[in-house]
Amino acid sequence: MARPLRHLSQVLQSVRLRILPWIVLAASVPSPIAAGAQSRVQSASVRRWIVRGTLLGVAVAMDARVRDVAARNQSAGGDHVANLLEPLGRANVLVPALTAAVILPRVAGDRSLSDAALRVAAGYAAADAIESVLKPVVGRHRPSDGKGPWRFRAFQNDADWHSFPSAHTVHDVSIATGVAAESGSPLAIDAAYGLASLVGVERIYTASHWTSDVVASALLATTVASATDRALRSRMHADRSAAPR
Repeated sequence: MARPLRHLSQVLQSVRLRILPWIVLAASVPSPIAAGAQSRVQSASVRRWIVRGTLLGVAVAMDARVRDVAARNQSAGGDHVANLLEPLGRANVLVPALTAAVILPRVAGDRSLSDAALRVAAGYAAADAIESVLKPVVGRHRPSDGKGPWRFRAFQNDADWHSFPSAHTVHDVSIATGVAAESGSPLAIDAAYGLASLVGVERIYTASHWTSDVVASALLATTVASATDRALRSRMHADRSAAPR
């Protein structure tokens, strides 16, 4: 296993993809907003979206270059590691895991943990639903055929025209966003975002998605998952306030 990991590390270094996890993390993690005047909240929101827009613009500019350099640096070791990472973004792996995370604590009597897992799962489901609609509507061609990034053909059943959004990225980043909202453990948060970032790198390395697909999908996932979590927490608070005492 050590040798394949060294191969993949060399690939990432040569194509300068070492910055991609940080792009995904910066695009995904909501900026902290201190309590205070409404103007400060609005200012923080504007700054956050300026940073995200800048990151997305850089990713768009890098699309063809990163695809070409990654293609020149394919290796057996890198392919092996990519094959290990790819299933970690699949719905048929993540949905059963999320289901177990909701049900098992509930059966064991830990309602709080079950509710937290349910909010994470709801954020995942909401982001996945939007991603599923956008794929055929946007109709962006994948980079795997070596042609340019600006090819769009809406409402195609052909998976080659379903490059945006990246389902793997949406799945993992939405879960990471939920974990960040629910967990007080920096280790759990770092692990969740780190895994999401690695899966994003894998999607680019294998020419399954453009760099901008991955970054934009991370933005989509964190926005939808964060909004879902806030809505559910607000609903829970309202229900508790309305309950008879």
